[in-house]
Amino acid sequence: MIAAAVFALAGTSAMAATCGTGTSTGQRNFALDAAVGNTATVSCYAYGTGNINGNTSGPNGDPILKGATFGNNTFVLKAPAVISNLTLLDKSDVGGDLFDGALTGTVNNGPNTGSFSIGNLPSYSSLIVALKSGNNLNPSWAAFKISMVGAFDFSILPKGGISHVNVYGVKDPAPVPLPASALLLMAGMGGLAAMRRRKKS
Repeated sequence: MIAAAVFALAGTSAMAATCGTGTSTGQRNFALDAAVGNTATVSCYAYGTGNINGNTSGPNGDPILKGATFGNNTFVLKAPAVISNLTLLDKSDVGGDLFDGALTGTVNNGPNTGSFSIGNLPSYSSLIVALKSGNNLNPSWAAFKISMVGAFDFSILPKGGISHVNVYGVKDPAPVPLPASALLLMAGMGGLAAMRRRKKS
């Protein structure tokens, strides 16, 4: 069962990916890094103001799912291209959970540093982790592309408590089953080949 993200006080390393506008007055940077023992690569995907709520409709939906500004929720792309067909896999402040294994633990609002873990997501790729803080500084959220699951450390500078963490991914296409007619055709071809061999002997 998924609960939400585990947040405990922890620092980020010097190799953390940074996403934001800076640390001057009115600005904010988010940083995310793979924790010790996790070899995932992390890069800034996008950031913005407003909320990342998982909604795909309505006047103010989730800009990460849309890949663009959605109502009052702005979207500034930092990656080379928008990732299409993202699905919200889990949101740390939502009970009931969306996908088994996306986030584990319970969320603690307040600290501007912390850590969380993402469990195994075998049928999803193009994973995105987004951190949401208060709306008093720009940006109020930042999203990072991660190459694999595991434990991660974050920080929010110069200040800002964590509101929630979202995990997104693209559902991998299901393998295409061989149609029954193709199986019958192969069986028929095999039967013809067997009859030919019999006639020759």
